[in-house]
Amino acid sequence: MERWDERLSSMLRERGWLALRLTDVTVYEHRAGEGHRRFVADSIRQADRVIPLPKVGVRYPEIAEVAKEIGWAGRNVTSTVGIDLIHLIRKIDSGSRATRWMLSDVGQVDATADQLVGDLEVFGESFYHEYSTIDGLLNGYGDLVLSAPQKLEVAIAFSLRDEFETAKRIVDSLKVDDSIVDGRLRSAIAAFDKPWVPI
Repeated sequence: MERWDERLSSMLRERGWLALRLTDVTVYEHRAGEGHRRFVADSIRQADRVIPLPKVGVRYPEIAEVAKEIGWAGRNVTSTVGIDLIHLIRKIDSGSRATRWMLSDVGQVDATADQLVGDLEVFGESFYHEYSTIDGLLNGYGDLVLSAPQKLEVAIAFSLRDEFETAKRIVDSLKVDDSIVDGRLRSAIAAFDKPWVPI
């Protein structure tokens, strides 16, 4: 349903979001301050239906720069931290489901886009505010489920604040994580492990 993508993209651009194409998903970014806000416009597409599965997140350029220096350019990481938008909504309304944004007819596009962008502005705002800085990330990352690449970026964040022992604990846990099969990620973890002060 191309009209859905076009309508959502138009509404976000009007609000100052930039569209970034990363791998197979469109990510929108709003650059403001230390942490850049991100909105991942993911979805499930079936024969005659679109079920948006939007995520909100924050990316930190200072962390990304160190990641590049150790050979990890944030591949497959759309955000340093993120969460499904529906999880934020469920904190207020436990009965909410992701199907609240489901489209089965082109006539639903405008109203559904209005609702999704409205939800982003109401419920996403608290997340963006909490994680707007690296210090906010370090205070709140424990409340989120993070992938191995995201944990590496959290370790980098701790090192940027000279909290090397905490960074080392995170990296040590990654070194024994058997679920990491990406050789480039393992190489970046090893590179970050020596020396501890970022390059």
